[in-house]
Amino acid sequence: MEMRRSRFLISACWCATSAASATTNAHSKEVPQMLYKKASLVFALSVLTLGHTFSWAIPKGDKRVFITPIASGLVSPVGLTHAGDDRLFVVDQVGQIRIIDHTGLRPAPFLDLSSKLVTLRPRYDERGLLGLAFHPNFAQNGKFYVYYSAPGAPADWNHHSVISEFRVSSSDPNMADPDSERILLTIDQPQSNHNGGHLAFGPDGYLYISSGDGGGANDEGIGHNPQIGNGQDTTTLLGKVLRIDVDNQEPGRQYAIPSDNPFHGSTTDRPEIYAWGFRNPYSFSFDRGGTHQLFLGDVGQNLVEEVDIVVKGGNYGWKAKEGTLTFDPNLPQTGYIDPIAEYYHPEGSAVIGGFVYRGSDIPNLVGTYVFGDLSKLPLSTAAGRLFYLREVAPGQFEVVEFQIGPNDEGLGQVYLKGIGEDVRGELYLLVSSVLGPSGSEGAVWRLSPVPEPGTLNAVLTLLGAGGLVARQRRRKPHRYKR
Repeated sequence: MEMRRSRFLISACWCATSAASATTNAHSKEVPQMLYKKASLVFALSVLTLGHTFSWAIPKGDKRVFITPIASGLVSPVGLTHAGDDRLFVVDQVGQIRIIDHTGLRPAPFLDLSSKLVTLRPRYDERGLLGLAFHPNFAQNGKFYVYYSAPGAPADWNHHSVISEFRVSSSDPNMADPDSERILLTIDQPQSNHNGGHLAFGPDGYLYISSGDGGGANDEGIGHNPQIGNGQDTTTLLGKVLRIDVDNQEPGRQYAIPSDNPFHGSTTDRPEIYAWGFRNPYSFSFDRGGTHQLFLGDVGQNLVEEVDIVVKGGNYGWKAKEGTLTFDPNLPQTGYIDPIAEYYHPEGSAVIGGFVYRGSDIPNLVGTYVFGDLSKLPLSTAAGRLFYLREVAPGQFEVVEFQIGPNDEGLGQVYLKGIGEDVRGELYLLVSSVLGPSGSEGAVWRLSPVPEPGTLNAVLTLLGAGGLVARQRRRKPHRYKR
C-alpha cells in the first residue's frame, strides 16, 4: 500500500457554532473561541478551494469482516504483538503482559510491572503500561522493551515515562525475568495525559518510540514551551517520534543515536528525534510489505483525528495545525506534512492507529490500511469504530467504515483501545466495555473473513438474538466528558 503525502479529501463538515460547543477531554481546557473560528474559517475556505462536497458521516465501505473472540477477562488491553512465533503478547494497561497461545489466555502474566506504575484512576487514565516491542533477534538474545508510567518527576509535574529493556527467563519462555530491567530512557511528563507510549522496531533495526506533547490542552502550561509548544520544540522529547539504537551505547546514554537521525551531533536539539509536530501519537506501525512505510494515528484535540505517514525529519504541524486546520494562528502555517487521512468529531474521539493488512485469511483486505477510533462521541456511551482507507484517486484516500458481521452491526457497545498484529499478519482488536483501566471486561477479538456460504447459517445461529459475537456484558457506562 504505497501512499503519497497529499491532502486527504474526506466527507466532513464543521461550522463555528458546532465547534464552539465541543468539549475537551477530562484533563483539558476549552480551546479559545478565536482558534475555533479561525479553524472553521480555514476549513470553509479549503472546502471552497478544493471544490468538494462534505457531510458529517463517515461512509460505509464495501468491505465486510467478521469478529472471532480470542480471549476475555482482561482489564484494559491496549496493545498486542508477537515475538516471532505463534504466541500473542497482550499489553494490559494496568501493568501486565499476558500471553495467548494454543491453550488460550495463560493464567500467569509474562511480566507484571503493576508495582512500578503510578496509581491509575479507574474511571479514566492515559498512563500505565502502554508499549511493548520484541527485539528483532529476540529468539537469540531474549530481549524486549516496554514503555510505562512511573512515579517521580520534577516538582509540580505528574510522572515520568520509562522505556526499559528486559530479558526472557532462562528457564521458562513464557516468563520474563523481572530482575533484568535496564532503563534506557526516562521522559518527564508535566501532565497525566498525551503520553504516546507506542514502541516498534523498524526495518532498519532501530527502536521507534512515540511521545505525546506533555498533556493538558493547547500544548501550553507547565512543562510546555510558551511560545511554540512542545510539538514544535526540538529541544524536548515531547510531541515526537524518537529513534534509538538499543544494540550500542554512547557516553552518558544507555543507547546510541543512529548516524542519520535529523539532529545527530546537535548540542541543542535532541538527537533522538526522528520526526516531530505531534499531539498524542498513541499508536503506529510499519507496513511489513511495500516500502515499509510508518503509519501513525495522532489523537486530536477538539476537531480532527488524523493518520500520518511518518518520514525522517518530518514536521507534522501540531500545535500550529490540528490536522489540516489552523490551530494556533500565531504560528507559521507552512512547512508541515499534512495527514494522509483525517476525520472530524463527533464521528470519533481518539484515533486508534492500525496496520496495513498483510495476512492471508482475508484476501480482499491485503494492502489496505486498517485502523479505528476509541468511540464515537459522546464517550458516555461505548461505540468503538473500525475503519479502513479507500483510495479514491492516486494519492487521495477516504476514511470508510467496515461492515461487520452478517447484519452490519458494528463493534457493539465497546471501546476500541488498540489494534495488534500476529506473526502471520492477521489483525486483532483490543476492546472493553469500560473506558478506564478497571473491571475485567477487556477482550481480544480477531478479524476474520466472511464465512463460506455453507457455514454462514451456522454462524447466524450462533449469533442469534445476542447480536455480534459474544458481546461484552452490558453495563452502565462511566460518565466521561471529552
